[in-house]
Amino acid sequence: MRKILIATLAVSTLASASIASAATFTTTGTIEKLNMFANTVQLSDGDSFKLPNGTDLSGVSAGQKVQINWSSQSPLWIANPSSDTDRMQLNADSISLAH
Repeated sequence: MRKILIATLAVSTLASASIASAATFTTTGTIEKLNMFANTVQLSDGDSFKLPNGTDLSGVSAGQKVQINWSSQSPLWIANPSSDTDRMQLNADSISLAH
């Protein structure tokens, strides 16, 4: 019985640690570039986000201030042809106009 209790406790501890590491964040910024076909948004600070397929981006445009919700993850690194530095792109969950 004691072995089962210890095993159960270990599994629940590991599960709660993995849930805690999946944090959700909100980034607020001004859209610099928008690609509706690729569902990507680049903010004026250089942050770049890919939104889920089917996301309606018709309500946002360059110059607008938006909020982007995303979860912690490993970013995709993209070559930046306009400079020597690469930029990272995060997968976003949603986008909305900032108030």
